Amino acid sequence: CEIPGSGDKVLPLLSRLVPPLKQALMSKDKEVVKGAFRAIQALSNSIKSHLNPHLKLILAPFSKWLNNATTKDLVQSTLHVLEENGHKEAYQQIKKKIPTYTSICG
Repeated sequence: CEIPGSGDKVLPLLSRLVPPLKQALMSKDKEVVKGAFRAIQALSNSIKSHLNPHLKLILAPFSKWLNNATTKDLVQSTLHVLEENGHKEAYQQIKKKIPTYTSICG
């Protein structure tokens, strides 16, 4: 879900938002992790490719959750949102961290 005009408000705070998102992805609490994935999707929808420079910081924990039956679909959909919004650059970063990822953009 995207709130009109939210991207302009989020961009100045982006570098302060990424570390807590990464921490949430490393949590052992699956509900916290699921919330982090949903937040990353919303953030990506809001700021599009502006998230690309920060992807290497948040993609590392994705693999762990990709292999978990309860979070796999959410991880896949988050990766798809990141690729859709971040285009080729996002795809390349995703592929470096998750070699088994298959592009949705063909």
